[in-house]
Amino acid sequence: MTEKPRMKEAPSNLIILGGYIPQPEIFGILTSLDLRSGGEVQIADALLGLMQTKDSYDCHFRGRSSDCADKAGFLSANVAFALSREGPRWNFAKAMIDVLHNVELSYGVWRITAVWRR
Repeated sequence: MTEKPRMKEAPSNLIILGGYIPQPEIFGILTSLDLRSGGEVQIADALLGLMQTKDSYDCHFRGRSSDCADKAGFLSANVAFALSREGPRWNFAKAMIDVLHNVELSYGVWRITAVWRR
């Protein structure tokens, strides 16, 4: 288990989606860890320490995931969630079409204009 490895350094093609329910002993482990770059304690380090004395269980998930630490990923996850729900799906889709009806994005010298047809 590694926290945000570089692609070439990743030990596998699996990800951890962040649903942790650790034992209370993790708090003692967290207080004993050294700070990493940026002054952070990495939860992966604490979980690895906890796994030395406690059992660990996982659930393999097949599906779509989004990086919610990234603003675009967070927004993408919310859009996907809204469109997957029976209740708000159509009203949300109509609202998105209204917003995207005439969006202009500028990237340096490139200009993209998206015109959505109804």
